[in-house]
Amino acid sequence: MTLAIALEPAPIETDAHGVVRVAKTRVTLDTVVTAFLEGCTPEEIAEQYPSLQLPDIYLVIGYYLRHRDEVDTYLVERKRQRDAIQQEAEQRFNPIVLRMPPTWAMDDDQFFEFCQINRDLRIERTLDGKIIVMPPTGGETSQKNSNINFQLQLWNRQTKLGKVFDSSGGFKLPNGAERSPDASWVKKDRWEALTPQQRKKFIPLCPDFVIELRSPSDRVKSLKEKMEEYRSNGALLGWLIEPNSRQVYIYRPGVEVEQLDNPATVKGDESVLPGFVMVMEEVWEG
Repeated sequence: MTLAIALEPAPIETDAHGVVRVAKTRVTLDTVVTAFLEGCTPEEIAEQYPSLQLPDIYLVIGYYLRHRDEVDTYLVERKRQRDAIQQEAEQRFNPIVLRMPPTWAMDDDQFFEFCQINRDLRIERTLDGKIIVMPPTGGETSQKNSNINFQLQLWNRQTKLGKVFDSSGGFKLPNGAERSPDASWVKKDRWEALTPQQRKKFIPLCPDFVIELRSPSDRVKSLKEKMEEYRSNGALLGWLIEPNSRQVYIYRPGVEVEQLDNPATVKGDESVLPGFVMVMEEVWEG
């Protein structure tokens, strides 16, 4: 459905996909309305989304209050559309799990070569030898992941505390599994302890920090299991980011998983990523 917004004194517009956004930004109408309904003041919304101007937020909220029934119907339809897209993607683009006969098992060098030959695919191997082939991500997920890696890389260039890796970087974990997080970071001293040969192939350690960004093809259960695997293999901090529900799950050794709902920012720990702050608006809006 569409909203009658042409004659309204509110800075909102409909994009080419029929999504209502705050004019001249990538922030959607439902983002502002949802934050307002959750009890956020206009000032708090402006703090969460720096691209928004405070007067515009007041106008958008005023528009919502004048057309509450119509906007609520629009929001329900938007959620239905997102859920339908998510369900279709999960059905069409599920990762493929290959179970290899023992006689076909690849050693580390052969598996590395196998991954190099198929560079367009993201390939992992579980601790029990199953090979997981994941399809390339869509443009939206790829852009979100680029934003995540850009922010992490920018912080690391300023601090020079370690090395940053994107989703093409592979790690051989202590349990034998080979994994490729969407973003990861290794402390400088651990990286420098590796030999030149070790650096050329799958890095034989678990990153100190990992991020998994859920794409439409990812099952939440599988990602949470992977995050637990990182934690049990030595990761000091892990973030599982769920863009659809705007949630971040934070994993630390020896404590319960922390869940953040629609955070404006997520901060690193002082022992891992000191001073790092990820602005989530660029991740949520893609």
